[in-house]
Amino acid sequence: MAGADKNYNKFKVGDLVVLSAYGLSLKCQPNWLKARPQTIGFIVEKSSTPSRSTYPYKVMWFTNNELINASLNHSRRELKSVRYK
Repeated sequence: MAGADKNYNKFKVGDLVVLSAYGLSLKCQPNWLKARPQTIGFIVEKSSTPSRSTYPYKVMWFTNNELINASLNHSRRELKSVRYK
């Protein structure tokens, strides 16, 4: 259970994320998201019960030109943090 809690607390609301290699490999991701692998999103909601939610992170995705009007739920494994230089 401690491992699940560690993964659950990886992100918080407001964090910027992109899809991980695992997330890009999933067939269930929308085509517009897989076609733009560096599309950035931000966490808009996190489930309040980590043990009951397989996909605890709700992410709003956006591109350079537009905000994609889609909030998609993701697991910790599908996401990675955006790194700043």
